[in-house]
Amino acid sequence: MPQLKFPLRNAILLHRPVLRLSVAFPVLLAALAVLVLVVNAYPRPAPFWADEAYTVLEVRAASWPEFLHINLQNEETPPLYFALLRLWSMAWASSDETTLRLFSAACLAFTVPLVGFLGRRLWNPQIGLVAAILLAVNPAAHYYGQEARAYALALLLAAAVLLVGQLYLQRPRLRWGVAYVLAGTLLLYTNYFGAFTLAGLGLFAAVLLFVRWYRQRQPVARWAMLGWVGVQLCILALWVPWLSGLRYQLAVSGAARAPEQRNLLLQAALSLLALGAHLPDLSILSNVLLVVLSMALVAATVQVVRKAPARQWFWLLAVLVFPLLGGLLLLRDDGQFSVRYVLLALPAYVLLLAAGSLLPSRAEILPRTLLVGVIALSACYSLVVAPTPQRRVAWDQVARVVEQGTQRDDVLLFSPPWSQPAFDVQYHGPPLPQYGATSFAEYYYEGHHAFSEELDAATLRRELAQGYRVWLVWDRIYAHQPQLPPQVKVEEHRFGTTEVLLVTPEER
Repeated sequence: MPQLKFPLRNAILLHRPVLRLSVAFPVLLAALAVLVLVVNAYPRPAPFWADEAYTVLEVRAASWPEFLHINLQNEETPPLYFALLRLWSMAWASSDETTLRLFSAACLAFTVPLVGFLGRRLWNPQIGLVAAILLAVNPAAHYYGQEARAYALALLLAAAVLLVGQLYLQRPRLRWGVAYVLAGTLLLYTNYFGAFTLAGLGLFAAVLLFVRWYRQRQPVARWAMLGWVGVQLCILALWVPWLSGLRYQLAVSGAARAPEQRNLLLQAALSLLALGAHLPDLSILSNVLLVVLSMALVAATVQVVRKAPARQWFWLLAVLVFPLLGGLLLLRDDGQFSVRYVLLALPAYVLLLAAGSLLPSRAEILPRTLLVGVIALSACYSLVVAPTPQRRVAWDQVARVVEQGTQRDDVLLFSPPWSQPAFDVQYHGPPLPQYGATSFAEYYYEGHHAFSEELDAATLRRELAQGYRVWLVWDRIYAHQPQLPPQVKVEEHRFGTTEVLLVTPEER
């Protein structure tokens, strides 16, 4: 097994090699992966939130055709993650919160060593190890490693694409071409934004292979270049069967979108910070992390541009900027934009920080000091950060209140309508008439409801006029306070950012 020997100063910031480490590089990465799995697999005491509830609908579908129907009707995401999670759920014979979120934790744990090996291939073992540590403590990775959505799997496949692509560039062999086709195709069937990662790496490799062939004029170099072109065509051909599904999901997404103009340059800068700090909670710790991270990014970028060979910073430019700007341009007027749309740039992001901080230079103490600060602050922030408002909604308690207080002829309404699945996956009481949206396609696209419509007010007035009690489940994050008709009695139950209003006609 290859041994890794390097002075402590190359990993941290000391000027004299007072201590030398001699450890197996793969063993270090494996230990780091186990640590990530343990930390992220620890049961999070929170029920499924709204987005995760749609995942549960697909996992618990009665059949595979129904599974595909639910995916097309509700998601902006290809079906691979949900299919794998459905198989995972079958294997564990459970679809509870811990089981489904464990799959994402496992995906993140496997991503960490892949990034380490990628760093070793591009630079050296020291940079690979530090990049893996940066990913392991990254708040954004930690957040999505605990969520029953497709982002952790997409991050794993993006890292696999980058690693296999680098292996092909170093030794153009058929096995690496086949592995790249497999990883690239799986990435596209997991996350549409994977196309930007593939485009950036594809362009970089195509230019590199062409220059190599142009200089050498050898058949081996020509076949390597043509093989790379063939690999891209194979990925496109394997993805063609899903184009009709993509078109339908785009149509549904367009009907359920809230446009919001954004400053693209400002959003790009904020996205770079969000990749390192996720969503700051305005605490002192998060503010310090943002300041240190900003300085570390600038210092690392300057070092890479000054010290790294052109091939390495061109690689970073391609696989970092393409996913970042691609996501921003595609969703520049989308009110739902989040760091999750640029998450696939994270492997290149941590490699930039690691390489820029560890490359030898006269002024190396500053970037290495900042690197240590980023690692320490990120680890602390990931462990102590409070859940986002979406994750603080106690949908299980909401469901218990309705179960315990419901009467015959009661009615359920949801504001906004699409929050209904988060209630449904927790509710085990008697069946009630429900007015909400369990299908984006049926409610918004085919039903022609406006996404800005936060409450079916006509149904609320009609049911109250007929003398029925109405349970109104109101998510305060996504909907304004409902306007209730006069002459009604209201009983309020609040759970985090969600309220349950029992609205009763006065004459009842």
